[in-house]
Formats: sequence, C-alpha cells, structure tokens
Amino acid sequence: MNSAFFYVEANIVCLLIFAFILVKNLTSVDRQEKQRCFDRVLILHILYFIFDSLWMLLYSGTVQTKNEMLADVVDVIIFSIIAFGAYNWYIYLGMMLELDGVKTFRGRLLRAIPACVTVTLAVLGFLKRFNYWGFDGGEIHTTWLYAVMVIIPLLYVLIASARAFYEAFKKENATRRHVYISAGVYPLAISLVAVLQTLKLKEPLLCFGCTVAMIYVYVNSLDNLISQDPLTQLNNRNELKRFLINTRHHPETRVYLLMMDVDKFKGINDKYGHLEGDNALRCVADSLREACTMCTKRHFIARYGGDEFIVAAIAENEEEVTELCALIRKTVTKKNKARGSAYDLALSIGYARLGNEDDAVRRCLAAADAALYRQKQSRRQAGAE
Repeated sequence: MNSAFFYVEANIVCLLIFAFILVKNLTSVDRQEKQRCFDRVLILHILYFIFDSLWMLLYSGTVQTKNEMLADVVDVIIFSIIAFGAYNWYIYLGMMLELDGVKTFRGRLLRAIPACVTVTLAVLGFLKRFNYWGFDGGEIHTTWLYAVMVIIPLLYVLIASARAFYEAFKKENATRRHVYISAGVYPLAISLVAVLQTLKLKEPLLCFGCTVAMIYVYVNSLDNLISQDPLTQLNNRNELKRFLINTRHHPETRVYLLMMDVDKFKGINDKYGHLEGDNALRCVADSLREACTMCTKRHFIARYGGDEFIVAAIAENEEEVTELCALIRKTVTKKNKARGSAYDLALSIGYARLGNEDDAVRRCLAAADAALYRQKQSRRQAGAE
C-alpha cells in the first residue's frame, strides 16, 4: 500500500508542475498553432498522471470497486492518452522544424493513423477481454498486446528525436542548434524512461522522466524568448550586443558589421498589409541564413529592430565583405521570387569594421548606420535619375 501511495504522490507532484507550465502558456499573448499543439501535449500529460494514479490504486487493491470493468476502462484511456500525447509531440516538433508533412490538415491526419491503431487495439482488447497485464505472486506481468501498444507511441517520439538531432547539425541551422537539441532530448529521454517503466510498472519512472525532460525544454524555451526575435527566429538586439562585446576581446578576429534594412518597406505594409510585411521580414531572415551558410566562415545574424538586420561577419578583408553583401542581395531576390511575391524585395547595406577600443561597439554601429544611410541616399538618387 505504501508503494501505491508513493506512486500516486509522485504523479500529483508532476501534475502540479505541468499544470503550472500550462497556466503560464495559456495566459501568454500571441499564441500560435505551434503553441496550442504544445499545450495539448501538456494537457495529455496531466490526464496521464491522473489516470495512471487511478490505475495504480485499482490494481494494487488500495481502492476497492464492485465494477470489474473500471480497471479495464482506465487501461484503454491510458493507452489512448499515451498514443495521442506522442502524436501531438511529433506534430509540435514538425511545426518547429517547419516540415511540409505537418503543415496541412491532411498531412496531420495521415500521421495520426498509428495513434488511432493503438487506440483501436486498446478498445478491441477491452471488448474481447484480452488483458494487457496481470498480477502473479504480487508481480506485474505484461502481454504481447501491451508491447505492441507501447512500441507504436515509442516510434513517434524516436522519429521526432532523430529528426530534431538531424536538423540540429545541419550547417544552415547553426544559430538555432540549441533549440533543436533541446527539442530532440525530450522524446529521447521519454523513450528511455518509458522502456524502464515497462520493466518496473510499480515505479513512477515515467512521470519523473517526463517532468525532468519538460522542465529542461521549458527552461530552454524561456531562454529562446529572451535571446531570439519571435517573428524571424533570429538573434535579437541583446544577443547581438553580447556577441559583439565578447568578440571585442579577441583582437585577432576581424569582424565587420553589416547593417541593412528593407527598401520601401513602409510601402509594402501600406499596400499589402502588415501580415505581408511580416512575411517579407521572414523572407529576408531566411535569405540571410542561407547566404551566410554558403560562406566558409560562421557569421552572427540578428534582427536589430523593425526592418533592420545586422550580420556580424568574420572576414579577412573588405573584399570578402562586399562579396557577402552581393550574395545576400542575390539570395533575397531569389527567395522573394520563389515565393511568388507581387513586389520586389531589396536591401540597402552599410558596413564597418569592429575595433578594439572601449566604445568600439557603439562606434561600429554608428559607422555602419552612416554607411547604410549613404547607400540609401545614392540608391534613391539613382532611382530618380
């Protein structure tokens, strides 16, 4: 009986932690579909903790009931929660990684088939009175049906984890590597404790594993909110300044600041609306990532504010910088045409080299901004002529 109460207490503690995270998410502003999918994962975890506690109380005999089918009904509910919890995490990761297969309702529906198979097997087992597990001499023994219904959700999380790690180590995802790694760790950790839970059904391993992994993911998500621009997923101004201050202490590194903004961006907002203006900024951000990954050196990309972006480029000389500027403009034009835009998208770019003096960051930003202004003026004059 003591072990049963410990099992329930562990689930309650984990439930409260997940409920706290859920409440914080539900009260946040600008909740998008990806966030709502993450909230469904949290809700399904909470439901799992509730019914898992009820399962232990029933199977340990701590709670006596005359309804013999109640425990079997709880089994079906638990397997259904696990299946669709794993499915929703897979979809959440797919949205984070921007996979084509989860962008449409049809794609998400097709990927729900394995979860539906698990639920169907659970219901058939209940209707045919086929036990998933049983007690023998005080020990819990599982059946082949139990193994099948565990393996299917496990495949969801293993595939999601593998894809996250694969994306993390792509060159073009270097600036967001820690995001993908944290997302990949969660399903991997859950898979491990889920396997251990199948071997030790009387120990609350899964609830502890889920909670530790979720706290890790949640803390990383808070860090992302602090350090990343929410619209473009680039580094924000604070991260840029931190990077530049750290770089200034390495005088052997040549760093040039490329400050750029979108030509006639106000006209895009006025004519096509602010949502399309946001799409234009995302296109620029994607173009910067692509252009910078084509270079042999690793550059730091940030959204400075509004339609302004900055690339801290590591370059041997000014010629490399001008080549990068040309590559960025070319990539923006190519990506804008590829998405079938009704307007031209172009950047004005000014740059300056970062020095080592005490106020080097401020001076370099001012110099790059002045160079940007001069280029915009010359482009306007060329357009008027």
